[in-house]
Amino acid sequence: MLAPRIDEVASLRFGRDSVEQIAEFLEAVSGDAGLARSGRLSVASVSFSAAATLIACARETLRDRVDVAFLLGGYCDVRLCVAQLLTTAKDDYGRLLGLRNFLRFAGESTPAIDEAILRMCEDNVAGRPEATRIERASALPIRERARLIELLLDVDARHRLLDRAFEKTPELWDLLDLAPALPFIRFPVTIVHGAGDDVIDVEQAHMLAAELRARRIEHRLCVTPLVDHGTKKGLFDAGFALVDLLRGVAFFFDRASGGSTGATA
Repeated sequence: MLAPRIDEVASLRFGRDSVEQIAEFLEAVSGDAGLARSGRLSVASVSFSAAATLIACARETLRDRVDVAFLLGGYCDVRLCVAQLLTTAKDDYGRLLGLRNFLRFAGESTPAIDEAILRMCEDNVAGRPEATRIERASALPIRERARLIELLLDVDARHRLLDRAFEKTPELWDLLDLAPALPFIRFPVTIVHGAGDDVIDVEQAHMLAAELRARRIEHRLCVTPLVDHGTKKGLFDAGFALVDLLRGVAFFFDRASGGSTGATA
């Protein structure tokens, strides 16, 4: 099992280079007889990088080298997904990371705002009260303070930020759009998604399964309460869900050829 470090993925940023870097890694591994003796891969990826990995695998240089793809908590429609993340998602951590990215895309980010949002993310992980975030924003210079507090409290302001970011970076969303890649998928796909995922809505998994079904691409969809967006939950009250989850994982390994190399992104 090989796992690359993709800088944009590791830093939780949406970026133009993610698909390219993932594709380069997979091409290098599949072309190295010392790493992939059969020249074939079984690929697994999570969260926002899941769709980027699927896009990479659908490329002409890779689509016939992949035995199976395993996607955990990924998206189908990137524009809808990030809009939900920024405006309606229940997860504050995801919304803060969305704000950080979209301020950058809209050309409004500053080092002070970026740092404040990162500290807010740390506060969220540590379980500190929401009021702590306002305190962080209040420590900024006047103009930056007013803008960040507005974005934290006003969903309409976040909608406007989203629109500006889409207008200024259309090529980025074209690169991260899964739809053009779907007709070129030549391998089975396992989709696992948390029923209570509050970062990427489970609707995205159902949308992807529907798209694959419409194209008669072999796939397995497993929606489970055992995971949300990376947090493992108790197993004893979800026995049947665990069985379904294991079936989804088994589908992946069943389709992986005996000589293929596993890769994660």
